[in-house]
Amino acid sequence: MVGQGRRARALGYCYADGKGVEQNHALAATWYKKAAVHGNLQAMGGLGCLYHDGEGVEQENALAVAWWEKGAVGGDAHSSLGMGYMDGRFGLPKNTYCAKMYMMAAAAHGLAPAIEDLKELRACAACGTHDATRTCQGCMSKTGFGTVRYCDPQCQKAHWKAHAPDCGGLEACECHRCESDNGESGA
Repeated sequence: MVGQGRRARALGYCYADGKGVEQNHALAATWYKKAAVHGNLQAMGGLGCLYHDGEGVEQENALAVAWWEKGAVGGDAHSSLGMGYMDGRFGLPKNTYCAKMYMMAAAAHGLAPAIEDLKELRACAACGTHDATRTCQGCMSKTGFGTVRYCDPQCQKAHWKAHAPDCGGLEACECHRCESDNGESGA
């Protein structure tokens, strides 16, 4: 079954990019779907791209996101999800935390665009303002996505309920500067 998924994904790739065959996005979508049914994560990402671009299938952002997320859950990080959450594209809400999570996963897979996006991200986890300078002092999140950033104390307090499970409060914060009741750093 796994081999069938790989072969079907390879055919989908060939048709999508015109490698050795005449480019045909409809056939690419057919082969990507067959591979996705067999659990091929890269085919899920490829199918998401076809739905996003409307190539070989009707353009539909909801299906693009659904296929990208299905692949991401299995371990195939797709940088488009990070940008979608960062900018509120593809019908996704603006969510800096989700953007950073998907970008970090894509960067961990060596996707250069995600690495560059992360350099620029430095956004407030609560409101999305770029170049937020305030951090949850000493907090390296348990999920490994790095220090959470905020633009001001109000955003930090507003985001505490969302950040607390990731931060872990005083137990996870090595410098013990986080105040678990309101999330404002002590520094």
